[in-house]
Order: sequence, then structure tokens, then C-alpha cells
Amino acid sequence: YNMNITTDYNIVLLPSTDLTRHIITASLGVSSQADSFFTLQQGCCYPHVSLYMLRLDRSVHNQPQMILDKLGNEFAIVSMKAEKYCYARGYMDIEYSPTDMIRNVQDKVLDAFQPIRNITSEDDELEQEPMGVTKKQYYAAYGYPNIKELFRPHVTLTRYKSDSFRPVHVPPIEAWHGSFDKIALCERGAHGTSIKVVHSVTLH
Repeated sequence: YNMNITTDYNIVLLPSTDLTRHIITASLGVSSQADSFFTLQQGCCYPHVSLYMLRLDRSVHNQPQMILDKLGNEFAIVSMKAEKYCYARGYMDIEYSPTDMIRNVQDKVLDAFQPIRNITSEDDELEQEPMGVTKKQYYAAYGYPNIKELFRPHVTLTRYKSDSFRPVHVPPIEAWHGSFDKIALCERGAHGTSIKVVHSVTLH
């Protein structure tokens, strides 16, 4: 049992039951229109808004769960307003307004988890992201570039194998307004997917 084995995780917000169901249905609809890398589904690729992708050693034991329990008590349910669909590098995202409320949630998550993350290895998937000066600074400091003023809260519906493909018949963007009522620690798979919910806390 090696304490130094690292695993890729994602601290995420999970949508309410109703919103989750709608997002999964939409993911199936759009991902089946062209070759894609994944479709969202319960039990394997969970719909989520990423707050902080990080790598943790086994040596942290149950610290992440304890931190999450504490944060869960501090946060209220997060209401999110969808702004637009966004397409980049094959990803199809529902982009949400970066409100003060969700920025505050991310800031507290960063402060709480930054001290326990593994900083020894590069993250291959994040390394592929195009980065300007600020992104590089955040990546160097936190191991994750999409934070502070660069935070773009979004739910990814699928990732197409072609960067240029655009689906037809997508739901109106208003369909994705809704609440996110859990904060969770998830194991991260390829393409930023959340493949397993390790621990989640219901927000009130």
C-alpha cells in the first residue's frame, strides 16, 4: 500500500436531481450526433461544474472529506444562470454566469485544498490548454489555471472528436438555469470527466 500513489480529483458542484436528469438527456442527444469521447450518465460520467482539479496522495487519508464537510456547512445552494453554449477543442459546454456567489465558493475551495495537493507532477490534460500569462501564473501557483477572474463555470455535455462539429437542435440556453445543491470530491477521468463520486455534501 503505497502512500505516495496519486490520483486525479476534481472538486465540483453537482446539479439538482431534476437538472441532472435534463443534462444527461441532452448529453445523449448531442453526443450521438457525431463521434464523441463520452456521454454523461449517472454512475460513470457525472454532470458537474468544476471548481478545482487537483492531484492528491493517499497520505492525505480522509482530510479531503473533512474539508468538504466543513465547506458544505458554509455554503448555501448555488443558483446558476446559463449564458451560452461554448465550443472549444471539441468540448461542448453550457457556460454559466460567474456570479460573486460561485466565485466565493471557488475561492474558499482553493484556500482549503491548495495546502494538501500533490505538487510534484505535471497534469498532462491541463498542460494541453492554451495559456496566456495570467493562466500560467495561476497554474504555477495552484496547479489549475481556471480560477479567479479566469473562472468560467460550465457543465460539459460532451467532447467531439472533431473540433469543428456543431450539433443541431440544441435546447434553448434558458433550459439550463437551475440550482447546484451538492459539493463533491470526484475522481477525474479523461477529458475532465467525473467518473466516481468519492464524497459529497448536500448544501442547504
